[in-house]
Amino acid sequence: MQVATAESPKNTAVTAGSDVTFICQSQSSGRVNAFRWYFYPPHSNQPQVIHTGLSLRSSFQARHGVISDQTTGLSQLTISPVTLEDAGVYGCHELSASNTATKLAVELVVLGKT
Repeated sequence: MQVATAESPKNTAVTAGSDVTFICQSQSSGRVNAFRWYFYPPHSNQPQVIHTGLSLRSSFQARHGVISDQTTGLSQLTISPVTLEDAGVYGCHELSASNTATKLAVELVVLGKT
């Protein structure tokens, strides 16, 4: 399983059929209200919301999962298994009283099986 965090490189490559987990860590003090996860498909500037901060969007429920802890300020997005259509940029936005900026933006490169 590949894991990407805010400190990791700007892109992560995985093989189709494997799993990937993105981790978003809050930098703000105090309780985090929620995390919004989104996906930019290749050649698109329109994000698709994966997780609204409250729930996983129905179009992503089959292979995507989000676990968040508001007390620790940690959120994880897991894709299992990864398909070629999952390639693109993934981001996490912290929803808190301080309206903080995006905490994670990582490009996922999906390699075909040989």
